[in-house]
Amino acid sequence: MSTLMPPDTISARTEKHEATSTTRRRAGSSRLPALVLWDLLVPLALFAMTGSLVGSGLFGEQFAGAWTRPYDPIAVLVIVLAPLGLAAASAYRQDTLSGPEGIHRLGRFALVAALVAWVGWLAGAAFGQNLDLAQFAIVSAVLPFGWMAGRWAVDLSQLRPTQRVVVIGTGPVARRIIDLTQRHPKMRVKVVGCIDEDPVDLGPDAPPVIGGLRDLRAVLAEGGVDRVVVAFSIRDDSEILGVLRDCDDYGVSLAVVPRMFDLMGPQPTAHSFGGLAMVAVRGRSSTSFPRLVKRAIDLFGATAILAITSPLMLAAAAAIKATDRGPIFFRQMRVGRDGELFNIVKFRTMCIDAELHDVDHLTELANGGATIHTVVKTIKRNDDWRVTRIGRLLRKTSLDELPQLWNVIRGEMSLVGPRPLRPFEVDSLSGWQLTRQTVPPGITGLWQVLGRSEIDWDERMQLDYDYARHWSLRNDLRILMETVRVVVVRKGAS
Repeated sequence: MSTLMPPDTISARTEKHEATSTTRRRAGSSRLPALVLWDLLVPLALFAMTGSLVGSGLFGEQFAGAWTRPYDPIAVLVIVLAPLGLAAASAYRQDTLSGPEGIHRLGRFALVAALVAWVGWLAGAAFGQNLDLAQFAIVSAVLPFGWMAGRWAVDLSQLRPTQRVVVIGTGPVARRIIDLTQRHPKMRVKVVGCIDEDPVDLGPDAPPVIGGLRDLRAVLAEGGVDRVVVAFSIRDDSEILGVLRDCDDYGVSLAVVPRMFDLMGPQPTAHSFGGLAMVAVRGRSSTSFPRLVKRAIDLFGATAILAITSPLMLAAAAAIKATDRGPIFFRQMRVGRDGELFNIVKFRTMCIDAELHDVDHLTELANGGATIHTVVKTIKRNDDWRVTRIGRLLRKTSLDELPQLWNVIRGEMSLVGPRPLRPFEVDSLSGWQLTRQTVPPGITGLWQVLGRSEIDWDERMQLDYDYARHWSLRNDLRILMETVRVVVVRKGAS
């Protein structure tokens, strides 16, 4: 049973919570000025560095004009408007649990950059100034990436404060929230306690149960809590609703895990129906154009990556051959979209005939003596003696995956998608899990960027379902960007 903290000891923690809250306010207060200063400096620097573009006639001689220097009134107007526009686009808010927003905020930044540049251009025209269109076009095009660089720097620093969260509930959803916060510290979210009238055991590493619903107001009154997350509860909804209204009295944000979150996907659409809030669940797209675009991106991306990484691939091949003079590549039968079989290609990272040692585990699975979760975890374990010394390095750096780009070019795989499973793994799937087989398998996917080998089998299947059910080109782009970060920090590789 999870530790239940009695109400009288909750109040004893007030001093500690206030100290933590003060530290967090200091972190938040240092983050905001730093971001505003950065957002002012980026356009200032761009106006200073784009002088060489003036008079270039990039858009025709009729659009060529004088250099707008950083201290000119038009440039000052754009520089001052920049943080105001970003504030209107919620660029300074950090009130979600998702951590860094990545590609999602780049579009907002691009819109703000275009608007402030347009206002500056109109102001110049109103005062009869001959501005250079090439300079303004380059400034507005580069601004979003400069602003993104500032956010990335803050995300990597300690300026972004950690959100302290209280979770209502101790069931499987609460356990999943706790696991996610522990596995992804970059989100800077810490669960400080759970609220439940009849708590269940969350494990030895879980935060304490700090009371029931009747104790929530006392917890909020102490301070040190930024958000309450409702992760289901056996209590009546009206009772929970009444207690959660207390959050407004203390300025604490609220997040609710919807009952059918598996179906809703990562970005559901909310709307009102006669004053009643409703969440729209988008149906699976049946149009072929987005998938044609995805295929074009796969072909272009795989070819470009192959060209760029060819020296690394040659070095990896030479190292494998020099180590044990065995084959360079490893080929294995995998199941693709709609059950199509193909041979996946990877750099060999194990000793020759390593797969022969898996026969006993597969036989045990076939005879019902082991679960698919146990077999997969045993076959792909971090301390596998069959992995060669050079193979361990290739796995850590994910260089062993590069030959799969050939599978992408052949149309057997995609850059982004669920990882292709072996036939015995697909045989274990049933019901909704088979949805993952309706999209092309990929080199990278959701569970690769969320934890890779650290995520267990059941969660992998859930993430693969989420990807297949809610697939979009924007999500593919987000996963690709996150993959770069994961590979660089080598998180969860084995």
